[in-house]
Amino acid sequence: MTLVLAAHSHHDHAMDSATIAASQEAELAGSESVRWLAEGADFPKERFRLVKHRTVLEVGRPVRFHITAFETPHSPHPFFRGDLEAPLRPPIWGPNYRGGPNFSFLIEHSLAKMLVVPSANFVCEALLERHADVVFLSLGGIGRQSLEFFETYWRETVLRPQASTVVLTHWDDFFISLDKPLRPMRRLIDDVETALDWVEAAAGRDGVELIIPAPFRPAAVDALISGVSRPVPFNHGTCVGDTRA
Repeated sequence: MTLVLAAHSHHDHAMDSATIAASQEAELAGSESVRWLAEGADFPKERFRLVKHRTVLEVGRPVRFHITAFETPHSPHPFFRGDLEAPLRPPIWGPNYRGGPNFSFLIEHSLAKMLVVPSANFVCEALLERHADVVFLSLGGIGRQSLEFFETYWRETVLRPQASTVVLTHWDDFFISLDKPLRPMRRLIDDVETALDWVEAAAGRDGVELIIPAPFRPAAVDALISGVSRPVPFNHGTCVGDTRA
């Protein structure tokens, strides 16, 4: 069985999640807010998996993927806060997609371990004693934060799990059609150029390979794993931020 993961219930993360899952005859996993969206889209209730902090999902028969959900904050100063409390049936006005709780996912497979961070924020030491080969790292909103915030975000999501490869996500302008070339989010909303400068500098300093994926082009995860070894041991430093474990 295929599983679709919805990080939170804002429109840019969950609007089509039930439709995509239905088209693949897949299951859908997400928060109570995502469940309300799925119900509004007439998604089969028996194929929905509710996610909470540290929920473990198993996929495959025999099991091939172990997925651990970690509740992590949305990127700072989000729009449309709060939880959904009733089904929403499309079409839905954008601000009605209340975000609900947000989750990051550690996906473990025999070939590789992948950390998906869909919203650019962190919990201090949430990944203590966890390892990931590849991190799918959101840049959304990072360019409007401080360099200090970014460095802590990088340390907690990339260096702490000792990842060798980072795949950049959530940097492109989702107000344009995907049949057109991707471009950075417009400056009125985000400062992607600054975020890219910071992440390129950090990756170069720490020996991490950066990848910007092409839309609709599948990539084997084991092929993403870089042979680059970590040049220095992880320096825990001081983490200032959310400390939920």
